[in-house]
Amino acid sequence: METDAIRRYTNYKWSMVLLLLGFVATMATAIAIPNYSEAVNQRLLTEGLTERGSSITKMSGPFDFVFCYIGAWHGSIDQSMWEAVNQYLMKNVGGGS
Repeated sequence: METDAIRRYTNYKWSMVLLLLGFVATMATAIAIPNYSEAVNQRLLTEGLTERGSSITKMSGPFDFVFCYIGAWHGSIDQSMWEAVNQYLMKNVGGGS
């Protein structure tokens, strides 16, 4: 059984070479498409950040999370709203003595 398979491969050398080349081309295409789309998205992000005058592109890499605090969306926050949370954190988490 093994000799039949080996004989078939040796009889069709060029077919096997072309099959291997086709496999390599398929794998190269499958790998190149996601890499290309990632590069395009990175370029768009970099251009968008530099248009706004941001220096964030100088200090962060392409896959870093960028946090932007906009502020209170539902009105201003006064001290009475976060005092209970502050007391809990100071007593239980170890922020105070």
